[in-house]
Amino acid sequence: MEYKEFDDKFLFETDSEQQKEEMSFLNKKTKNQDGFYRPTLEEAADPKLGYKAKIRFLRNLTRSGKLGPASIEKHVHYISNNGPFDNQPDLTGYYDCERNFKDKCDLCTMFWKLKKSKNHADVEKSEYLNRNTKYYSYVMILEDVQHPELVGKIMVFPYGYKIKEKINLEMTGEVTGNKCNIFDFAHGKDFMLIIKERKTSVGTFPDYDNSTFLEVSPLKIYNEKAEKFVPVQLDDNGEISDKKWQMKIKEVLLARDEKVNLEDHIPNTEWTDEERDRVGRIVNILNGTDVMFAETATRQVSNTTTPSTQPTSQPSSSDADLDEFFNFGEKEDE
Repeated sequence: MEYKEFDDKFLFETDSEQQKEEMSFLNKKTKNQDGFYRPTLEEAADPKLGYKAKIRFLRNLTRSGKLGPASIEKHVHYISNNGPFDNQPDLTGYYDCERNFKDKCDLCTMFWKLKKSKNHADVEKSEYLNRNTKYYSYVMILEDVQHPELVGKIMVFPYGYKIKEKINLEMTGEVTGNKCNIFDFAHGKDFMLIIKERKTSVGTFPDYDNSTFLEVSPLKIYNEKAEKFVPVQLDDNGEISDKKWQMKIKEVLLARDEKVNLEDHIPNTEWTDEERDRVGRIVNILNGTDVMFAETATRQVSNTTTPSTQPTSQPSSSDADLDEFFNFGEKEDE
């Protein structure tokens, strides 16, 4: 907003345009307004150390007071705004993979058509149909230097294969020798989230290798007045038997923001008409049959790739092979 010079009289007059400008901050969206916890490398306090935060995975207490699954799983495609989609912002973003609810997926089929092609340009284009598996769980933010305003809040944390495997290793006790349900209120573990940069042939992605679970400890409840966490009291058997603490935990879990609902991220049962239209456009662009994209695609290929004299193969897709081919933890970039 521009600062303007006015006389004293103007301060007490009504000017709708000026007031609209003064109140423009109300229209600006703040981070995490959608209830997601999305730590990113770009926000790291120290780029060399990466993004650091401490979180606690929580059990899923639904709004109706029932216990649900601790994590929701779904396959997603991500179309980034580069390569063939550099000038197609309306097509970029997330798409629930159809294999969440069907045997076949148009985007998976397109991936295999490009990946198995004898044309090098087609093989390169397959990299822009990234598919991975996302998991969604409730977490409480214990520490976050980058976003201290989130400390104490419960949010939905989307994570990938790498973190899911770390959870599995805790459950089986393969690393520590002791099995641990990290979601447990009494015997769970805090999680030190460390995100660093990893460069690959197709771009730069976040690396979660240094993230680790800490020692077994009871859940901590945030006291806003004191601005500190208070650990839940355990009885002599190491359990949460005090009714007051049980009620407090339930109260805290249900006091989360109205936008924070794990059930909202259950895979769709089908694509909307709009999504199907956008997917059709994506497929046409990768096929080189989209009218708006044809000229740009031809120019990019002629500048970067020597066309192959061999015909492009178009084998039938094998969605069963897809799960074997993709390392879902390789691109945890969203």
